Amino acid sequence: MINFEVVSPERVILKENVKQVTIPTKEGNITIFPKHMALIALLKPGVITYHTPEGSIENLSIKGGFVEVLPTKVVVLADE
Repeated sequence: MINFEVVSPERVILKENVKQVTIPTKEGNITIFPKHMALIALLKPGVITYHTPEGSIENLSIKGGFVEVLPTKVVVLADE
């Protein structure tokens, strides 16, 4: 599992354990699984898609920001 967080300057938008997450970066969409290599990337406006442990697929729109990826954690710092 991945500890997935989406935060804005004002609040925590989402904090959940997920199986995988797909994020729109400036270089294209990336899908992150557990034990992914560490990276920091600039995000473009788009939709984050994540898979919950129960098997559902959820979507979250963002207007941009940054993502920090660690082997067991993904943090999105959203513009809004």
